[in-house]
This record gives sequence, C-alpha cells and structure tokens, in this order.
Amino acid sequence: MAQIRPFKAIRPTRDKACLVASRSYVTYNSVQLNDKLAGNPYTFIHILNPDHGKVEQAKGGTRELFGRIKDSFWDFVNDGILKRDEQPAFYLYKQIRPDGESIGLIATAHVDDYKNGKIRVHEQTISRRENLFADYLDVTNFHAEPVLLCHDNNQELEAAYQRIMSQRPECDFSTTDKCQHQLWIIDENSLVENLIQQFKSIPALYIADGHHRSASSAQLASQRSKLSKNDLHNWYMVYLIPASSLAIHGYHRLVKDLGGLSPEEFCSEIQKNNSLIPIDQPDSHLGRGIINMYLDHQWYRISVLKELDDSTIGAQWLTDHILKPILKIGDLRSDPRIRFRDGKRPKTILADEVDQKHAACAFALHPVTFNELKGIADAGATMPPKSTYIEPKLRSGLTIYTFEPEEENT
Repeated sequence: MAQIRPFKAIRPTRDKACLVASRSYVTYNSVQLNDKLAGNPYTFIHILNPDHGKVEQAKGGTRELFGRIKDSFWDFVNDGILKRDEQPAFYLYKQIRPDGESIGLIATAHVDDYKNGKIRVHEQTISRRENLFADYLDVTNFHAEPVLLCHDNNQELEAAYQRIMSQRPECDFSTTDKCQHQLWIIDENSLVENLIQQFKSIPALYIADGHHRSASSAQLASQRSKLSKNDLHNWYMVYLIPASSLAIHGYHRLVKDLGGLSPEEFCSEIQKNNSLIPIDQPDSHLGRGIINMYLDHQWYRISVLKELDDSTIGAQWLTDHILKPILKIGDLRSDPRIRFRDGKRPKTILADEVDQKHAACAFALHPVTFNELKGIADAGATMPPKSTYIEPKLRSGLTIYTFEPEEENT
C-alpha cells in the first residue's frame, strides 16, 4: 500500500496554461529552443533557461544556474503567470493523443515507499545523473514534471474518475503534436479521502518513466532529514495511471560498426545459434521472440523463441547474445558505438540511417508488455537501458510541486 497526498499545486492561470506547459526541456534541439524562447514569453522553458539573451551565462549543471532557475520560477509566480492553489488537491489529468488516451491522478508520493519497494523500479540509475538532479532539487525546491507511476487496473478508481470528468475541466487545450490536455481539480475533502483510501488497496506502484527523478528525490530527502522539520521534501510529484492508460513502444538499436567483422561473418555468427531469415520488409508487428535486423540493404528476421524465457525481454536477449559477445559492445549507457530510436517512428528510419552509413546495422525490437515490466520489477530485476518508450509524455509546468515552505515565498 503506497501513500499518496494532495498538495497545493503552483499552476499557470487558466488563460495561460496552454502557453506555459511545455515538452520536456531535453526534447528541443537548439533551433527549436531558440524559436520557443523568442516566440513565447510564458513558456516554462524560460524558467529552465534563465540566461536566454543575456551576456553573462551560468555554466550548465551548476548550483549557480540552478539558483537562477529558482529565481526565474518565483518571478513567474510574482508576475501572476503562475499561481498557488489555496487548498491541497489532487489533479485528474487526461491526455488524448491521435493513437490513444491516458487518464490518471497527479498527487505526491512518499520517498519511503520508493525506498521500501512499494514503488518499484525496472531500470538502474546512473549515479552522476542522480546526483546532478538531487543538486538541482536542493537549490530549486520544486518538481515541475511528475514521475509516471503505473498500477493494476481498478474499476472503483475508473468509476470515480468518470464522475469527476462529468464536470467542466479547469483547463482544456491542445498542443501542436495533436494532443489534447484536460485537468480537473479535486479538493473536496470527501473525494480526496476516498481516493487516498482506494490507493491504500493497491499493493504496488511501478515506475514507468522517472527512475532518476525518484532516486534523486529519495537522496535529497535523506540529506535533509536531520536538517529540517518541514516534511515537504519527503514527498515528490507523481502521475498515477492504470495499466490500461499506459502505452509501451519498443526501443530500437543502431550500431555504428560490426567490430571488424564483414556483414557475411556477422550473419554467420548469429546463425550459429539462431534462425536468421532474409525478408522483403520489416515485420509490421514484432511478436515476442522476434527481432528484425537491417544490414547491408537487407532486412532479416531473427527468431529466438527457444531461448527467450518468461523473464527475458528481447532487449536483454539482444544484449546478452549479440551486442556483447559478437559486437563487443560494453555498457549500453556509455558505449559510443550504440544509439537508440524510439519505436513510435517507422522502421524505415532505421534502414535510412544504415543506407546513409550513419550506422552499420540496426535492430528493431518488440514492445514490452505491462505484465513483463511488472514481473521484472516484482523480481527486483532490471531491464537494459532504453528498453521501453512509454506514453503519455507529460508536460512540464502544468502542475508544480514546491517543497519550500509557503511563508518563505509569500
């Protein structure tokens, strides 16, 4: 049973919600970033890029920059672009995409549940990134994008959400990626308490996206445990969705070179233990135990059904049987010979990159199911990096959780 708690979100005013909320900062290239900053004075990206247009620039990843981000955030609040809700609330958020929709609850979760395994992981974190984000949180004192947590489907929760959605949403807007975003405020005491009790019946929550943010939040809470009587730092913002609202896509691999092997020698190594069949086009739907490979202007189907047990996903099999032993690729998190492409893009993009000699070969992998993700997390195991591309992708700045006491910025 995981603990959840309502909070007083700092949010954009209704008329500016569509202008403030942004994609994750890292998804913009430099041209897009400059266009966004130049054309929209309200975008949350201004908060994360406080030195835009200034001669003096703070070095990236430093506490000096994080301090400027914090100042920029409170400037947005003082200017009335962002406003703190008067009552603690949950926030029901619905995202409608061209290929699906997600409905779930924005709340705060306790770091103890991350530490004790009630919030379960399927991915290892990188210490450098974990420490960097803990530093960021220590200076800024806010979360601007919730960690995505998933749980088993629950009919009572679904019925409660449908009743709430019968009312007019607090904000309702669309973005240029053809997604519609709707947000309802839940601050009535009986509804809040009912949702708290319903989540107490859910045995575990699973991190779908946000392993580093969860780890960093827990790290910061440990650092502050003896320094502050305020417990706000023990909670972090999460978006709780049922399995039916989670869309998991595959994550494909592009390999820079064949490690000195010719295409014929590489195929021969694979064929020693597996079926490798030339095909005219990549499979439209990759089933469990099937991997597509593109090499030397040719698509192949690798069938690994005999060696893929219930606890092994395709990305792990590929790592263990081809990437490491044959291609001698070490740590997938840092090896420059491997790159990744999300499975929402057409597989023809993989072939284009190989044909243009940006890579020597490519592997297309099937999506992981929620039950596979859940089974790996329940067993205390982890997947290789970039095993899943998960939706919904959440906006930054739609709801913000600050663990700085109100009296310090009023």
